[in-house]
Amino acid sequence: MKKRRLLYIIHDIQLGGVEVALVSAIPKLNEHYDLTVAVLGQIDPKMISHLSDSQRSCFKTFNYPLISYPFNIFRIAFSLLKMKPDIMISSLWRASLAGRIVKAMDRTILFIPFIHSTTFFHQFDKIFTLLAIRSADQVFTDSSATTNFVKKEHFPGCPVTAISFFIQKSPSEKSNPSLDGDIVRHAYIHH
Repeated sequence: MKKRRLLYIIHDIQLGGVEVALVSAIPKLNEHYDLTVAVLGQIDPKMISHLSDSQRSCFKTFNYPLISYPFNIFRIAFSLLKMKPDIMISSLWRASLAGRIVKAMDRTILFIPFIHSTTFFHQFDKIFTLLAIRSADQVFTDSSATTNFVKKEHFPGCPVTAISFFIQKSPSEKSNPSLDGDIVRHAYIHH
């Protein structure tokens, strides 16, 4: 059976909660989909060093300086459109704008903005995130608080689903290592 083409658009692969969650999901996503991760910036090689060659090959970079983003957004969008995704997920504001433009060019793509916050950090974030929500076929969030924020504040005309990246349940009982005196751990902070 042919895998569906999934395009995940994100701004950078650097140390951050959204990025770590995505990178941790790459093995499963790559297993179940024909996966492309479009990175609208830089990739920190340490963030993906543990992935297999086939998993690392899913990353495509569009490393334009942020200042040139308005001048390159349509070049990026046309490149993303040529990937012919069946499903397109965008995380964070730059990706939301790119996803919104691609969706406008091909309405058959299932567009899913992934919202990670209950606030907007600046006007571009607000404008592009809201444009993405309004053109979405579905919205993903990463918490119940964000789900409520999207549903109650922005009234999307589509389903909103909280997605958890926790893949291992916490143990039912917590256990601390015994203090047998063999190992002494000490933290000292000098001002």
